[in-house]
Amino acid sequence: MNASHVMHAYRALLPSGWASNVNFTISDGLFQKIDVDATPTGNAVRVGTVIAGVANLHSHAFQRSLAGMSERRDGSADTFMSWRSAMYSALDRLTPDLFEDICTYVYARMVLFGYTNVAEFHYVHRDKKGVLYDNPAELSIRTVRAARNAGIGITHLPVIYRYGGFNRQALSPQQARMECAPEMAFTIAESVKSAFKSDVAVSVGLAPHSLRAVDHSGMDQIAK
Repeated sequence: MNASHVMHAYRALLPSGWASNVNFTISDGLFQKIDVDATPTGNAVRVGTVIAGVANLHSHAFQRSLAGMSERRDGSADTFMSWRSAMYSALDRLTPDLFEDICTYVYARMVLFGYTNVAEFHYVHRDKKGVLYDNPAELSIRTVRAARNAGIGITHLPVIYRYGGFNRQALSPQQARMECAPEMAFTIAESVKSAFKSDVAVSVGLAPHSLRAVDHSGMDQIAK
């Protein structure tokens, strides 16, 4: 266990309400003890006001690369389909290194504006030809590493994306990078858990993309 340290807050918003002169004893990134109306210890880090951090509950970090690329000033040509075309075009240019750089930038901006956790719905799993990387969790690992390097906690959610539309339509060539059956998502999730098992700021789950991309049997697999 890492050595503990103390942070003293002039005031803090606790579950019970506002409190003054609060000592937080922290170890391994977790609050181990909270003392109210306390005197700061000699080596305590002293701060003003402490409140719970804000969580971004739905992120697709790589889409930051689309900023300004899919909107028109008068809005007359903006549709979901025009946006999706721009997104597919961006996917063709994303390498693992660039993917990680974009995610790091986005997460650092989140931290700058007060976010302390992010739920990342991650649905880019393959290379631009639709081929799996040597490590199927390559881009997931890159995403989580970007978050932790930026200083934000993350719940990583590999997205299951099996079909291109209702009634099990085949994926289009533009959707090839997203292909992910439930079994593959389980593998990715376990790889991320293993890679970051000692990091309390990393959580892992699963997410179906939509009712058109995942059928009932896939939903059942996820639920179990």
